[in-house]
Amino acid sequence: MFKKYIFLIIAFLKCTCIFSQTEKPIQLEEIIISKSKINALDLGIISKTPKIKFTRAERRLQEAKSGILGPLINSFNGKIEMRKKEVIVEKNEIALEKLATIFEDEYYLNTLKIQLEYIKSFQYYVIENSDFYLALKSNKKELMMFLMTKLSFDFNNCDTRHKLP
Repeated sequence: MFKKYIFLIIAFLKCTCIFSQTEKPIQLEEIIISKSKINALDLGIISKTPKIKFTRAERRLQEAKSGILGPLINSFNGKIEMRKKEVIVEKNEIALEKLATIFEDEYYLNTLKIQLEYIKSFQYYVIENSDFYLALKSNKKELMMFLMTKLSFDFNNCDTRHKLP
């Protein structure tokens, strides 16, 4: 009885099965691709979601601070201080781009009474204010408008020699 089963298994493994297929193409009228929820976490590329996404300057600063001899060498040649300044400049650039998308030039001209040649200077002036920066970061437009009104009064009353064109 046992030999019979072995023989059947061996015979089954030795036989080749041939299947025939015919092509039957189907023409699709429309394909709609919606937002996909496929990401690196779902695919198993990473084990957990990263907590913070660093900008380019922040990654360079972390690189300058890491390693065994890197922090020591970079503190002597001043690279760490330079990278810290780059992080501040990059954050201001991002804030300026965001500010430019929120408010049009007409708002500065008509509501805040800022002259056209001083709009960019006023934007830099506003970004340097810590309260406004926090309001911009948290997308509170009403608070931004209130702070800009207050800052525009100070900006318009300051001496024009200090304004950058």
